[in-house]
Amino acid sequence: MTEPGTEAVFAPLGARLAPLIAVAVAILSQVLMRDRIAVGPRLLVPVIEVALVAALVLCDGVLQAQRRRAGILRYALALVLAVSCTSSATLLIADLLRTRPVSVQVLLGEGVQILVVLVVGFALLFWQLDRGGPDGRVRPDPERLSFWFTQDGIREYSDDFQYWQPQFLDYLYLAITNIVAFSPTDTLPLTRTAKMLMAWQSAVALATFAVVLARAINILT
Repeated sequence: MTEPGTEAVFAPLGARLAPLIAVAVAILSQVLMRDRIAVGPRLLVPVIEVALVAALVLCDGVLQAQRRRAGILRYALALVLAVSCTSSATLLIADLLRTRPVSVQVLLGEGVQILVVLVVGFALLFWQLDRGGPDGRVRPDPERLSFWFTQDGIREYSDDFQYWQPQFLDYLYLAITNIVAFSPTDTLPLTRTAKMLMAWQSAVALATFAVVLARAINILT
C-alpha cells in the first residue's frame, strides 16, 4: 500500500520513463512519415516536439511555479501531437480520395503511423487533464476528476487501492481502447472536456480506419 503524496518522489523508474518512451515512439513515427501526409516541412513538427520535451525535462519535478509550467508544456506537447496527427489523417484521406496510386504496404504503414501519434497525443492529454495532472495526483485527495477508473470504485473495499492513483500507462490504455472500441470501456469520462476529447480521438481513428481499409481492399481486388 502506497501512502498519499509519495507518487512523485518514489514513482518507479518505469512510470517516469513511460511517457518519454511513448513520445519518442510518436516522434519517430512522424519523422518516418512520407511528405504527402506530413504537416509542413517533414521535420518541423518533430523538432517542435523535441524542444517541448527538452523544456519539460528541465522544469519538471522542481519548484511549484515550474511544476505549473510543466503542466502547460505537457498540454502544449499533447496538443501538437493531437493536431498534427489529425492533420496527417486529413491529408491522407484527401490524398486517397484523389485516387493517387499507392501500395497497400505504404498505405497501411501510414495508417499505423497516424494511429500511433493519435494514441500517444491523447494519452498525454488525458494524463494531464485528469486530477490536475501528475503533480495534482500527489495530493491525498486529488480534485478535478475527469475520468473514473475501476479502482476508484473499490477504494473503500480494498486496502490495496486505498491510495491508488492512475499513471501514464493507465491513460495510454484508455487512449488505445478508445480508438478500438470508439467508446469508454472500463474508464468513464466525467467532464464534457474529457468526453469531447474522446470523441475527437474516436472520430479521427474511425475516419482513418474506414478510408485506409476501404482503399486497401480496393487495391487488392
